Amino acid sequence: VVEPPLRYPAALLRGSSFEISRYHAKDYNGEYVVLPFNCFNMIWNQFGLPYNTLPLSDKIIPVFLSFHLHSRVLSDEIVNNLRTYQPIGCRDEETLYNMRSHGIQAYMSGCVTALLPKRVNQPSMKKVFFVDIPKGLEKYIPEDLLNAGEFISHQPRFSHNNDDPIMSIREYELFYKAGVLQLEKYRDEAALVVTSRLHAATPCMAMGIPVILVSNRFDTRFSFLDCFLPFYTPDRFKEIDWHPSPVEFEEQKKYILDMFINQIKQTYEKNKIIYSVSEFYEYRNREKYNKSFVEGIEKIKSLKGENVKYAIWGINSQSLQLINLIKDICPGWIYNIAIDKKVTGTFEGRKVITSDKILELDSGIIYFIVPEAAQQEASKLLKSLGKGFVLVKENEMEIKFENEVYEHDIT
Repeated sequence: VVEPPLRYPAALLRGSSFEISRYHAKDYNGEYVVLPFNCFNMIWNQFGLPYNTLPLSDKIIPVFLSFHLHSRVLSDEIVNNLRTYQPIGCRDEETLYNMRSHGIQAYMSGCVTALLPKRVNQPSMKKVFFVDIPKGLEKYIPEDLLNAGEFISHQPRFSHNNDDPIMSIREYELFYKAGVLQLEKYRDEAALVVTSRLHAATPCMAMGIPVILVSNRFDTRFSFLDCFLPFYTPDRFKEIDWHPSPVEFEEQKKYILDMFINQIKQTYEKNKIIYSVSEFYEYRNREKYNKSFVEGIEKIKSLKGENVKYAIWGINSQSLQLINLIKDICPGWIYNIAIDKKVTGTFEGRKVITSDKILELDSGIIYFIVPEAAQQEASKLLKSLGKGFVLVKENEMEIKFENEVYEHDIT
């Protein structure tokens, strides 16, 4: 093995695996990772819940497989994030049309649980599981199936000892283990599964178990499963075939699984070199940049707090750097307006005016006077008007508020 000249991100290079919380994927700040991603509906804080999933962290390179999303009102930020990683593999037709309505390239991939392996051994117990069936179905069930039947729920219940809607790690482990055991129970014991549950019907069907899908109402989450199974609502209960054959789709399953694997591999190959280069530069011992500006802004912040309106006097490249630094250090400050003799129009999204218009502005604005050539004239005018201002110099920042001068040496 030839060592690469640059240090690859460990997760990308070694194929190592670890869990990223779907509740906090937006905040993930570890190594760059390729993440096969499917998710449930409540993926951001639209409902006042502490889910922080979309848009995904920049450290995550997702491959969207079997993605599901009810919500059709999406922020531009989320739409742009999804568009970055298109095409989006959508579990159901509802999500497919949802993505396309936002101009996001998408394809329909079905549910990933439909790709579980087919069971090898047939059960000796010939048990029939009635899983969360609707009321009124019992009178249609043949007696021999009732006699072999076990009525169960697909939703395990756990005690939750606090008000946090997000499960703890321990609760998650218990929930996951219960889900695995439930599927293994179907696989090892079921001769037939009758259910209203999407995530009971789909994996059981994939494992080669005969499935009857029944419900009072099928919503659009099911809008892929009718490719395989008939939907029985109360008006059709009398038509139910109580002895269905297993659904045979191993050829399609392999095709879809190969497609998913290829997508993940291609994403990995495309990104591993790119992000190894990025990490080489990103993970370094950083110097302090713009030290004089940063210390001056922090001094003003200590004097004036988080709620400041400011203006830029004089437009040049240093003015632009100053605005960007203020955004980084004091995101609550409001850049109000720019003043310049020669420039007209806008600067960084704010109107540019001449100095004779200052009297029309809010009294509390702080003026950052940037070009040294303008500082004498500008400071004289602002002093006469009783305005607070800051002289931005090469090696110091002179701050003038309320007739007090703070000389801040920022060399």
